[in-house]
This record gives sequence, C-alpha cells and structure tokens, in this order.
Amino acid sequence: MTNLQRITNITLGIVIMVLCIIMISDPVRGAALTVFCLSITLVVTGIKYLGTYFFMARHMVGGKALLYMGLIILDLGMFTIAIADSSYFYIMLYLFGSNALVGVIHILRSREAKRMESPSWKVNLSIGAVNILMAVLCIIFIDSTVILVYIYCAGLFYSAVVRVISALRRTEIAYIP
Repeated sequence: MTNLQRITNITLGIVIMVLCIIMISDPVRGAALTVFCLSITLVVTGIKYLGTYFFMARHMVGGKALLYMGLIILDLGMFTIAIADSSYFYIMLYLFGSNALVGVIHILRSREAKRMESPSWKVNLSIGAVNILMAVLCIIFIDSTVILVYIYCAGLFYSAVVRVISALRRTEIAYIP
C-alpha cells in the first residue's frame, strides 16, 4: 500500500466514524441518512463494477460476472432510492442480506487463510463474525427504525476502524531473487 493510499484510507475511515456519530446522535434523521448512504453506496458500487467490466473485464475470463453484479447492484441502489420514503422494512432486509453474505464470505476466506497458514485468518474471522451478528440483529429488530440506525452505524463504524487499522499495518513485500 502506498503512502497516498494509506492517507486516503485513514481519512476515509475518520470521515465514516464522524458520520456514524452524527447519525447516532439523532436516530430519526439518521434513518433517512442511513437510507441515503446505503443507496448511494449501492449505486456507486454498481457503477464501479460496470466501469471495471467495460474498461477491462470484458476481455477477461469470467468478466461477465462483473457485468451482471454491476447491473444487479446498480438496480438495487436505484430501487432503494425509489422506496426510501415508503418503508424501512425493506432497508432492514437489505442490511440483513448484505451482512449475512459478507459474513459468510469472510468466514470462508478465513478458513482458506487458516488452511494456508496465513496470519490474516483471525481478522477475516472476526469481520465475518461481526457481520453475522449484525445480520441476526437485523432479523430480531426488523420493525424498529432506531435500531436500523444503530445496526447500520455499528457495522459502518466497525468497518471504518478495520480500514484505519489495515492502513496503519505494515505491508510485507516478497522479493523474488
């Protein structure tokens, strides 16, 4: 990781932490801000995947998977913007689905890293466990908009802390003679 990437990740992590504190301080307005952040994140991620496909991945093996993922994520982001005022129930289902999926992926990655004796398996396992816990909390408190803000902010704050920690960690460079 270059120094510019480190500074960018630390700055972005601090901005996300401040945003979480602002959203938690007023949970009623924080619910609308949560929906806005979630929908913008989905739209930007979808556009990023589509851009990656059109500029690079269309010539690669399995590149169409990025096209399909980009279209689906962009569609989910647009749909989230469209239903933002109607119900927070669907937003809580989005949080459940995304946290459960990310949690399972990180747990599977940690198993693979442990099998290869990599020291990063503990970090992946902790990220996966926290995401699974967030998914369970989403199902338990599916009707509460205040809990929606708290769950979203907790997950966002945790990811910001992990981002800052990973930016401060020394990277190892393997030299091949």
